[in-house]
Amino acid sequence: MNSSILRRSRRGLPIAAAAAAALVLAGCTANSPSTSGSSGLYKGIRIDFVSGPLNDPTFPPMYAGAMQAGKDLGVKVKWIPIDEANIEQTSVTTMDTAIADKPDAIVVGDFITSAVDPQIKKAIAAEIPVYVDQSGRDNWEADGAFGYIGPDPQKIGDVAGAELARQGAKSILCVNNIPDNPYLATVCAATKEGARSKGATSTVLNLAAADNNDPTKNSASIGAYLKTHPDIDGIMTLGPQHGNEASSGAKAAVPDRKIRIGVLGTNKAGLQAVKDGTLAFALDEQPYLDGYYGVLAAVQYVKFGLHPIGQVVTGPHLINSENIDQILKVAAKYPQVIGAS
Repeated sequence: MNSSILRRSRRGLPIAAAAAAALVLAGCTANSPSTSGSSGLYKGIRIDFVSGPLNDPTFPPMYAGAMQAGKDLGVKVKWIPIDEANIEQTSVTTMDTAIADKPDAIVVGDFITSAVDPQIKKAIAAEIPVYVDQSGRDNWEADGAFGYIGPDPQKIGDVAGAELARQGAKSILCVNNIPDNPYLATVCAATKEGARSKGATSTVLNLAAADNNDPTKNSASIGAYLKTHPDIDGIMTLGPQHGNEASSGAKAAVPDRKIRIGVLGTNKAGLQAVKDGTLAFALDEQPYLDGYYGVLAAVQYVKFGLHPIGQVVTGPHLINSENIDQILKVAAKYPQVIGAS
């Protein structure tokens, strides 16, 4: 494990001495950031990144950002993915794996707080600093993590509800594919607030988390709900793949009803659907930034004891008919940054 200013300060180096050491390290010396190549400056630092699986389109851009940061900084980054079909148990076991690996820092998505929060505290007790990434916005500070980076779920919901209403929806359904994730629950709750601000209403359909990667079951569940709720004319889904499920479910169940569909997240098909008008919009959480800056913040904390104060917000970025052409150009050139397949 890399010997760092952070490690020494956690083992009893007085705060003033730790701060002085950081100033020396950051000063104009032969080892300063301004005069050394990054691979030499951060050599030996190891970051474990505990987050989602790469078969979920949210996470390939995050993975790409994390790996690019590791390359740019010259540090080792290990990606440890949870299993969304068994999210609660694997949220525990993946953190156990990271803690046993004894990295210099852990970056973790706190998707199921009841499972992950104790693990964050366990890592910190083992003198491994933790940076919370993408989910866990309300808990990171109480858990003892040194910071949080990710989108603002309240803002996501506000924008989603307001944008669907702006495009004509009066009664909106927010489809939550992982109900136990407080981040997604907040998005759906805020969608109701955003809709209300524009004179619309919103309700929630909770799907079974175990069916997260089963489009047939999800489409059928959405279609069944639409059949019994004839007022629904707008749907917000919390993942780009679920936008397609909502569209197919609606076509099968209520083919004559006009339903505007928005999605959280981006993939190649989703962006093209915005271009074609099949989707009303996509809200990009900008997970590439979560990955890149998650690693960057962890490395700076390990090396110098420095970190952003409070939360770093990375989303949402609204993608609709007004800016989709420019987004598609970027996605075509950098497919792992936005709009991963």
